[in-house]
Amino acid sequence: MAQKTKRKGKKKTSDHDMFGKVMTAVISVLFLIIVVVAMALMTQQLYRFGYDLFGEQPGTGVEIEVEFEVAEGESAMTTAKRLKDKNLISSELIFIIQKMLYEKEIIAGTHVLNSNMTTLQVLDELSTPTGRANDY
Repeated sequence: MAQKTKRKGKKKTSDHDMFGKVMTAVISVLFLIIVVVAMALMTQQLYRFGYDLFGEQPGTGVEIEVEFEVAEGESAMTTAKRLKDKNLISSELIFIIQKMLYEKEIIAGTHVLNSNMTTLQVLDELSTPTGRANDY
């Protein structure tokens, strides 16, 4: 009776298996690079958004006073769009978010706005029933 002998030791890796392992490693590294770059770009965008939201600077151009009429029952979105169209704010989204964060209520009527006001200063003025909210 013939006995089968068992071979002990390491199994040889074929070229195909080695190629698969190298490709898996390359794809993993590329995926990691893409994730890191995407995170860096998102961080940059979030920083800009945060800066616009909390660190906005007043305009540096010529100061122009503008009478701005807010109609009774006008939505904040409509007001934001009209302000943006008149270049009195830089972003409708920032206006809406600041309105919510600072719990501002826009009051209907005619308001005198300045082209060098920040979005928060515009909100302060639109939340003041008469006269200027502050000297700008």
